[in-house]
Amino acid sequence: MSHDLRGPLASIELAGAMLADMVDREEDPLEREDMAEVVSQLRASTHRSFSLVDDLLSLAEAGQNPEEVEAVDVNEVVGQILIERSSTFEAQSAHVQVVGELGTVVASPTHVYQLFANLIVNAIKHNDSAVPMVEVRGLGEAEGGGRRYQVLDNGPGITEEDFARIFEPFFKGKGGETGVGLATVQKIVKLYGGTIDACNNEGRGACFEFVLHDYASHEGEAAF
Repeated sequence: MSHDLRGPLASIELAGAMLADMVDREEDPLEREDMAEVVSQLRASTHRSFSLVDDLLSLAEAGQNPEEVEAVDVNEVVGQILIERSSTFEAQSAHVQVVGELGTVVASPTHVYQLFANLIVNAIKHNDSAVPMVEVRGLGEAEGGGRRYQVLDNGPGITEEDFARIFEPFFKGKGGETGVGLATVQKIVKLYGGTIDACNNEGRGACFEFVLHDYASHEGEAAF
């Protein structure tokens, strides 16, 4: 369904671009201003729809057993995220720091990328500090197996009323967009036999702590 929706949306996006060109040729300044506002709303709504479709597809894929897994260097994956998002982070004066060794996990590289990208981007997106700071911490082996991680920020933290629903699909806290990012994170963590918890740091900011196990399959299901 997500793939099918992209076709009509692409047509709407193209129509919006054509309308924008027509607006530029309008000679009456008042007419041009009114038309430009309508076109702007159209294109913004199309962009949000594309984002929702992409997030829905990511959410669906996050819960699927991976066809192929490999030893994934988590440091490399996080480094790739920081390089790809560097311009966005710089525009927001945001800093992301990796603390400790993140190690390797036998997993789908796509799942590991989705997991850390969602947590890092979410931490910056909801951060109202003048200089947003995010730490990705490797905490070594977890009790009972797997590797333990934390992603922390210096933002406003999580409100009490949001704690119970923060991982629900389509739940949007203050300033949220599609409400799919943290639901995707939780599905990936569960797929790899782990758990994830959210809390507020002492002082200020949110913290997400989770455990990832190496992926193992048994008759099409994850087993650890």
